[in-house]
Amino acid sequence: MIVVGIVSACSISTPEPSPVAIPTPAPRVTFALAGNTADQSTVVAIAAATEVPTDTPLPTETATAAAPTDTTTPEATVTVEATASNTQTVSDTQTVSDTQTLSDTQTVSETAGVTNTAGIGASAPLTTTEAVTTTTVATVATTTATSTAVASETQPHVFFRQPSNNATVPLTSTVIMSATGLTIAPAGEVVEGAGHFHILVDTDFVEPGVVIPKDEQHLHFGDGATQAEVGLTAGSHILRLQLADGAHTALAGDQYRAEIVVGAVDGAPEQAVHFVMPRDGAVTPPQVDVEMAAAGLVVEPAGAVSEGAGHFHILVDTDFVEPGVVIPKDEQHLHFGSGQLTTTLELAPGEHTLRLQFADGAHMALAGEQYRDTIKINVVDGAPARQVQFAAPLNGAEVSSPVAIQMTAAGLIVEPAGAVLRAEDDAQPGGHMHILVDADFVPPGEVIPKDEQHLHFGAGQLQTELELTSGVHILRLQMANGAHIALDGQQYRDEISITVK
Repeated sequence: MIVVGIVSACSISTPEPSPVAIPTPAPRVTFALAGNTADQSTVVAIAAATEVPTDTPLPTETATAAAPTDTTTPEATVTVEATASNTQTVSDTQTVSDTQTLSDTQTVSETAGVTNTAGIGASAPLTTTEAVTTTTVATVATTTATSTAVASETQPHVFFRQPSNNATVPLTSTVIMSATGLTIAPAGEVVEGAGHFHILVDTDFVEPGVVIPKDEQHLHFGDGATQAEVGLTAGSHILRLQLADGAHTALAGDQYRAEIVVGAVDGAPEQAVHFVMPRDGAVTPPQVDVEMAAAGLVVEPAGAVSEGAGHFHILVDTDFVEPGVVIPKDEQHLHFGSGQLTTTLELAPGEHTLRLQFADGAHMALAGEQYRDTIKINVVDGAPARQVQFAAPLNGAEVSSPVAIQMTAAGLIVEPAGAVLRAEDDAQPGGHMHILVDADFVPPGEVIPKDEQHLHFGAGQLQTELELTSGVHILRLQMANGAHIALDGQQYRDEISITVK
């Protein structure tokens, strides 16, 4: 049940909910994305560290393009209780002959300083195998119907300012909603070009012309709120943003909708940047698809210097730039000054070290490990663009127990199990890993069982240790979607043979 207080020309009320004990929220986190640049890609060619075209940072006056157009003042209060069940649980400890210890290598983060709060509490069944629990208690920002007008030539659209698509977030994280070419106003009067936000958790968009319901999966922000802190259960989730008019009626057009995928993982540092793909140790073809993400930071175009915000740089086979120094722009220092989160690199065959470094609007390197990430990849002619792999141990290796295992992926998203059911033909396919110990691959379309020979890594882990008996063992790596259904294709499988002394 949801109780929403709406400060507007009209009011909506529902019966008072039963008392709910709201757990102490996890540390708060913000993730952000340059709203108009999330789908931009840059192709950068690198041949033995020579002749690399890079993007040109946007001029200062365009650096504010990603900011929300609505003007808000923290005043009103919205109380929302939303719940959804979690039907998938994966233990952190599994056994193979003896014991197995899992080690999560997902890079996650969080940050403080939010103005709204939202948590998630009871449970109600979802149509997927993952769950959400959401109790929202938010000090929200309001705007009036006469707020800042937007130039008519601006293409209207709504978007999530944070978190970014495919971000890994803690169980409680800040969600910031924004719009360009539209007025965000409290519910009440129906005004053309104006409306208020709704977040739909693991459920489809509401059809145009239909009133958006108010329940555990449809969160209303009728006071004109543009920010809330949302709590999710561990796993992957789909968040959909939908704009409605003053009467809560869904508007017609894709410009009033946005959608992102997030992976909620318990226990996250406050801030971090990381490579979403490829993963450390991946074997890739010369044309390498790269995706970057930030947690607890706003990714925006270069120009204005704003606290907690900046843009990405990829350093190819060269060291990090010292904090306080401007990152140069050359064949080994690639700038993404338009706020891009994706690119394609053309690398010469061989081993390469890629370093991700975050800088402010003036391209000045920021101080702290949270602004850096490093991966090593091996570029091989003819390697598949999409492939899951054992990075360690190598096929045929002789090892001692416990056996340290490292999994990796090229061209695939590795994420927690949950509501996201990616398919082979998705623009961004992926899932989570399973190790099969001395057992055959599970046929595509079937759920991978969970037992002593079928080990699940539903939190998105890429590292573990296995206790194995002496002798020869066959380890098979298999990727499945959020419902643990085996994906179809050799790119979702790898196999090694090892001898345990």
